[in-house]
Order: sequence, then structure tokens, then C-alpha cells
Amino acid sequence: MIKPSIINSQNARRVEAILHLVAKECSLEDEAMRSHGRKAPLTQRRQLAMWLARKHTDASLSVIGHVFGHRDHTTVMHGIRITEERIREQPEWRALSERLSHKLKQRVAA
Repeated sequence: MIKPSIINSQNARRVEAILHLVAKECSLEDEAMRSHGRKAPLTQRRQLAMWLARKHTDASLSVIGHVFGHRDHTTVMHGIRITEERIREQPEWRALSERLSHKLKQRVAA
């Protein structure tokens, strides 16, 4: 069980911001990213957002999972691993991940 103080932490807010950025960039609603929908386009973008959250925050896997619809930390681990493979093997995913990472870095610098 995640403590309420962790859920409301700065890391959780950063993960929420990443969820929102990816949803917006991919023309999705925030709630779709938190849903339990399993269609490939949605799942892949949710996994990408989890990967970005892990890369750009100090949030634990549990906090990331909580923000993304109360998912288990092992689900987050799987999403990160799959996304890393996708980025390595598919140039379009590498380009998307780099573009979103750049946008996140710009927000931090601003």
C-alpha cells in the first residue's frame, strides 16, 4: 500500500505531468492513459510515458504504477523493458522518445 504522503509527493506530480504531456502529444485523454484499456496504440503510449517517468524522475515503480491507474510495480517494469526494446529497434519510437524527452527537459529548464 502506498502512503498518501507519497501519492501527493513532488515525484507523483512530476509523473502526472509526464502522463499529461504524452497524452496531449499523442492526442489522448489523461484518463485513457490511466484506464485499463489494452489496445496496442494506447498500451504502447502508456508504456512510453512510464519509461519517461522512470527516466526523468526519481519516482519509484510503485508511485509510477499508482499514477497510471493503480498498476503493480511489475507492470511498470514490463512496460519500461518493452519500451526500451521498441526504442532500440524502431526508429519512429526512438524519434518520439527523443522528442518527448527534449520537451520534458525544456520544461525543467523553464
